[in-house]
Amino acid sequence: MGLARHDELTRLFRDVSWNFTEFGEADFVWSGRNSYRCNRLFLVRAGEGSLANHTSGESLVLRPGYGYFMPPELDLEFDFPEGFRFFSFHFQLEALPGVDLFAGNPHCSEFQLELDTLEKASALAAALPGWETFFQLEQFICGLLGAVASQVTLEWAWRKHLKERYGTLLEYVREEATAQSSAADLALAAGRSYDRLSREFKRDFGRTLKEFLASELCRRAEQLLRRGGLSVKETAAKLEFSNEFYFSRFFRRHTGMSPRECRNNQF
Repeated sequence: MGLARHDELTRLFRDVSWNFTEFGEADFVWSGRNSYRCNRLFLVRAGEGSLANHTSGESLVLRPGYGYFMPPELDLEFDFPEGFRFFSFHFQLEALPGVDLFAGNPHCSEFQLELDTLEKASALAAALPGWETFFQLEQFICGLLGAVASQVTLEWAWRKHLKERYGTLLEYVREEATAQSSAADLALAAGRSYDRLSREFKRDFGRTLKEFLASELCRRAEQLLRRGGLSVKETAAKLEFSNEFYFSRFFRRHTGMSPRECRNNQF
């Protein structure tokens, strides 16, 4: 019969990358507002909380037995009263560096959980770390994301277009760019003049290259801060900000919270 190759799906597995930054169990009282560069998924176990999405103007009551999906870069405000408990997942799901599958979607979504979903999450939380648990967790998350697959904003053909035109530049921004990267550095990575690059990038991404770089720097800063291994000053130095004060001001302007607040947030 020969070999029937399914190259399009194979390439998708090769290109799409997970950046999974949190699987946690939340049980604390808190209220506040923030904006993260990752997707967030809550599975509510008990109590009732609330979510206000200031990007779209929508509000949701966070109810037991339901899941809540929040795409990246939304301006969100939460209220977690006493007795409110949930599982929390933070992740990026990128088809290209810095290009999340759900980026640009302004809406949060609610979906009812299957009867055994919370039991499975509890079992994963209690399991010993290992390869079997890792594969079970990935399968679990992918199953949940099936409920929000219609919210993927990146069209298949457009992904190929972006990869062909900007693949090298996006890799540079992900791996090498810092707060000191210049327009000339970005143009050199893209292989064309900055004026042309800036024009085409805004047309194809719906945001300026400067905004894209700022978002990537915030994403990397969030990861470094939440891992807890570096101080705010060390994080600023690693991303090559001129000083801690300028980094803190930059971070607050783009996320709505200070670097220290990001380190202390547990959801």
